[in-house]
Amino acid sequence: MNKPEKPSIVQDYFATKEAQELKKSIEKNRKANAHHEKAIGILKEAILLGASDPAMTPEVKELADMIVFLIEDRNLHDYTFDGIMEPLAKIVEKDTRSQSGKNAIDMRHNKPGGARKKKEAIRAVWAEGKYLTHKDCAQNESDKFGYSYDGALKALRNAKVPSPWPAKEAKASRAKK
Repeated sequence: MNKPEKPSIVQDYFATKEAQELKKSIEKNRKANAHHEKAIGILKEAILLGASDPAMTPEVKELADMIVFLIEDRNLHDYTFDGIMEPLAKIVEKDTRSQSGKNAIDMRHNKPGGARKKKEAIRAVWAEGKYLTHKDCAQNESDKFGYSYDGALKALRNAKVPSPWPAKEAKASRAKK
């Protein structure tokens, strides 16, 4: 004899009034979403059609492309102005924070006695040509500019070779003797 199958937990749940109300709510939201998606599609097509008109300028076409991009990149199930503009707002906010950070760093490095001024000063001493190596220059001049030896050496990286270079010429003339 076959035993009658016992209903599963899922079947038991969907038999409840709560589950039936949830199912109705989901169906209602699905229909509303389908309606919104259809409306968004119509709007997008209208924008693209308008942008393809020969009378449109390149700037207006670019604006239409941006609007279509915002429509496509929106938060799902959010058809409000804020929902469509949120991705753009995040980009602008990120760029603004990034730029303000860069501006603060530039201000700190460019101020009198800042890192860029110190680097220019030690490189100017190197350009005089009185030192044979970056290491010699860093060792003798670092304290004058508020650098550690390693900091001065780093500031001298990729510095142009002095021309004329008296220290090198003096060494070469001593070697010939």
